[in-house]
Amino acid sequence: MKNRNKWKAYIGFKGKQINLGHFDDLQDAIAARKEAEDKYFKPILEENDEQ
Repeated sequence: MKNRNKWKAYIGFKGKQINLGHFDDLQDAIAARKEAEDKYFKPILEENDEQ
């Protein structure tokens, strides 16, 4: 979402919206989102793969 010439990144996890920050550059916002996906979703996906 672009707001005041900045990009806002966020992710939803366990029913909550987590703010990842405001970024001047779209690519930085995308990188923050991908990093959050790894942090929050990767452990769950790996756990499911083991089962």
